[in-house]
Amino acid sequence: MTSDYCLLLLFVPPTQEDAVIDWLLQNHPGLTFTSAAVAAHTGEAEGLSIIEQVSGRKRQVCFSVTAPTAQCPALLEHIQSAFAGTAIRYQLVPLVGQGVF
Repeated sequence: MTSDYCLLLLFVPPTQEDAVIDWLLQNHPGLTFTSAAVAAHTGEAEGLSIIEQVSGRKRQVCFSVTAPTAQCPALLEHIQSAFAGTAIRYQLVPLVGQGVF
């Protein structure tokens, strides 16, 4: 099954939240996205503050971006270029369905 749309999940440090919102709105105004505060969990301590290591979670903002599948490679390249070195993590998955009720 091929999908016409993909779902790009961006896991962004809170310090980069406004920059990502502004960048998405300015550079890709046709995309639909949402954002929410999330807690990232990992067993690796690298890159975690002492407080994050003790609490077992790292505060992040998750952006869910819906985009046409054909645009996803270029979108990822643009994000990588614009936010290099900011520790943004991503996941890209085919979107099997979407709609409005």
